[in-house]
Amino acid sequence: MSTNKEGWVTIYDAYKKIDDLRVKYDNNKENLFILEDVNKYIENLEKKFNS
Repeated sequence: MSTNKEGWVTIYDAYKKIDDLRVKYDNNKENLFILEDVNKYIENLEKKFNS
């Protein structure tokens, strides 16, 4: 897994974007729920690629 700036979204970039969107949508429970699902998906990808 790359932590460098790449031509695609890395897992670390995705975590940052999710965190930024959580701040933006802190009053919208539906969006926060969706972001949590996306975060769990990214976590599963990270586990898969780290094992």
